[in-house]
Amino acid sequence: MIRPLAAILLIAGPVLGAAPTLTHIAPAGGQRGGKVVVTCAGAFTWKDVKVWAPGLKALLLKESGKLEIEVPPDLPVDRTWIRLHSPEGASAVVPFLVGDLPEVSEKEPNNRPAGAKPLSLPVTVNGLLDKGDVDAFPVELRKGQTLVAALDANARLGSPMDAVLQLVSPAGVVVAENHDDLGLDPRLAHSAREDGIHTVRLFAFPAMPDSSIAFAGGAAYVYRLSLTTGPFATHAVPAAVPLGKPGVAAAPAGWNIPKGVMGAVSFPTLPGMIEREASDGVAVPRGARRARVSAPGIHGMMEVWATPVPLVPQAGAGPTVLPVPSAVAGLLAAPRARNIHSVEMKKGQGLLVTVQARTLGYPTDPVVRWIDPTGKVITEADDMGSSPDPVISVNAAVDGVHTLQVADRFSHGSDRHRYVLTVRPPDPEFDLSVAADALVLPAGKPGELAVKVTRRGKGPVGAITIGVEGLPPGVKAPEVVSDANGATAAAVTLKLEGDGKAWSGPVRVVGRAREPAVAEVAALVPARMGISLETVWLTVTGK
Repeated sequence: MIRPLAAILLIAGPVLGAAPTLTHIAPAGGQRGGKVVVTCAGAFTWKDVKVWAPGLKALLLKESGKLEIEVPPDLPVDRTWIRLHSPEGASAVVPFLVGDLPEVSEKEPNNRPAGAKPLSLPVTVNGLLDKGDVDAFPVELRKGQTLVAALDANARLGSPMDAVLQLVSPAGVVVAENHDDLGLDPRLAHSAREDGIHTVRLFAFPAMPDSSIAFAGGAAYVYRLSLTTGPFATHAVPAAVPLGKPGVAAAPAGWNIPKGVMGAVSFPTLPGMIEREASDGVAVPRGARRARVSAPGIHGMMEVWATPVPLVPQAGAGPTVLPVPSAVAGLLAAPRARNIHSVEMKKGQGLLVTVQARTLGYPTDPVVRWIDPTGKVITEADDMGSSPDPVISVNAAVDGVHTLQVADRFSHGSDRHRYVLTVRPPDPEFDLSVAADALVLPAGKPGELAVKVTRRGKGPVGAITIGVEGLPPGVKAPEVVSDANGATAAAVTLKLEGDGKAWSGPVRVVGRAREPAVAEVAALVPARMGISLETVWLTVTGK
């Protein structure tokens, strides 16, 4: 359901003297090379608002809350972020997804689509679930055609929904169903057993379970449903590639993929919009990031992990021998599979082990065991804090070959049950983080920005010099030092002061250390949907 503006805005009318807020937009994405008019949900004085949308051409329309967004045909990312800002401050960013399929908006009522015209495939449907709502979409299939239905809602849009997809045959029988595939978002594929009109049915429960026994919905339950009988990729192989290496290719994998197709690996960036792994998640090697895979005619989101450490191929039989540091793109190809990786270690040697799977969009729920040369299980890990993927940090008690055993928590296995295992020394390193992604510096008054410093690894990190990049003329923020010990080791406060000239834009908080190694790290803002950005929006109010 796409609601009218009066129903979707949380606060109608002006909000004087307050920064704009933005909770979501609908539709929540668009097609490359196309235009779409979206409605902003939040609180704002529209005449004072401007929009920041890296990679997109965004135009504020006269009607309050309406944006016209043009998506360049060559936009190199599958998701960007949109922010509203005004002289009083800025909203949080909200996601905007980018696809290649033709797009339509759902039309209510569509609970019972009997007699409705089938959707033309392929298509991406932009919609919204109301409370108690069931959205249904008729599609015409021929016997033997494989229909792919893939939902984007919770995992990549942050919608507070735990959705279910069903495919119903012409006779009214549910022939396929999926609940969770990409996180809480369902995806299904089904080969039709007969000609005729089939129905794709969508409903949801709250992402945070409550005591209600009913289908959930609301103004924030926005979604994008992709339907196709053509090629649709869920991932690419191998799962990991060398960071920054030109000319790297990966094979799309999913449904209806022709044999022999290869996709180009790229490392796209938009100003202020590099998505980093959340700082409270898996401790990844410095510089590692997701890379995009694209292939003509292949739809769906394809990402691989780009790592700076050497990659080792998974052994066909026997253990995969891993030097330190290194990484392996692993596959649990069959149910109850257990992959063995071996590491030669000396007594007292430390090792940091990370296994990434759920955070990279794979269905694998990885469990890793550390087994010493005598066969004793030293430790076992499943989740790490708020991350669904494990981290192990150990010191070898004896010389010899130590074993890392990786399996799925529920003994599942398939071509999609992949992971990336990284072993590296627990070298001293640090992270920076801030508590908010927006800051207001009032006219004629000083401002403060607290920066949290997280030091980890074996051995101390020396003094870290922390400053702000991208400040406008007239705004000063003297650098501060986080010492290795003492009151500033875990946190510092930056002092900002302006000359009274109004300004609004993104800045970066950056820390630089020289001991024990030269390192430069940008502070991350609070995580959303498993990722963090490294820009803070600064508003300087005028006199």
